[in-house]
Amino acid sequence: STSMDHCERDGVTCNDVGVTGLSLPDYGLTGTVPQILGALHKLERLYLPYNAFTSTIPSHLIVELKNLIDLDLVGNKLSGTIPTELGALTNLISIKLGLDDSYGGSDDDNVIFGTIPTELGQLSSLQHLSITRTNIHGNIPVELGQLTSLKRLYLEMNNIGRSIPTEIKTMIQLEALDSHFNNLTRGIPNVVGDLTLLKSIDLSYND
Repeated sequence: STSMDHCERDGVTCNDVGVTGLSLPDYGLTGTVPQILGALHKLERLYLPYNAFTSTIPSHLIVELKNLIDLDLVGNKLSGTIPTELGALTNLISIKLGLDDSYGGSDDDNVIFGTIPTELGQLSSLQHLSITRTNIHGNIPVELGQLTSLKRLYLEMNNIGRSIPTEIKTMIQLEALDSHFNNLTRGIPNVVGDLTLLKSIDLSYND
């Protein structure tokens, strides 16, 4: 047995410095998201959708994964708040949390709550942000306007209120915006017209 034997396992991607990817979609994994994953300091892709994890998203794990590019925990049974520590992972390109249309279970399965962390506005490389079918409330942070690389923003089926902040005008790369089934009150801000790359927008079923 060698220290690289784990690189032969299904779903594990390695290079000469260690494990860079863990891809185990719909693998029947249960319990808590393992804290030991934090030892994978070279990890770039953590892809664990459609399992049955029931824990919070562990902040102690998040802070260790400084090279993370892609985080996908969609379709689990997670609880708790979104860790503010995500804002320190400045290599992140994609974050996907909550449930999506492919998930066949109940909306009650995912009880992520709280608000969208303002710290996510620090992720200058982020291109995809998806927080869907959760119990997230509050408003869309104005700090998200700092995400000038963002192409897709999916916030549908939450309890987000107030209005879309005018700071969205600085998301100059935005191609898709979906925030239907929330509690937004003021419709589409005029500044959306400045987003020349925007191809798709859905704000239906709001207040």
